[in-house]
Amino acid sequence: MGNLIKVEVLLNSRATSSFIDIQWARQRPLKHTPLLKTIPVFNVDGMRNKDGDITHSATLLVRIGKNAERL
Repeated sequence: MGNLIKVEVLLNSRATSSFIDIQWARQRPLKHTPLLKTIPVFNVDGMRNKDGDITHSATLLVRIGKNAERL
């Protein structure tokens, strides 16, 4: 099954996709793969996000109670 990491999180149901912070990901044993093409990130006001573009992907099995989903 891989590594199990138990964390408390804040979910944002208004996001257009699922994201994790790069610093958070680097501090954990996650396999992240560089994207062939980066994805630009825009804030709700239309400005580019100061933390930069999405450059990597990772697949996580997220469990909440008895429900599980691959993201």
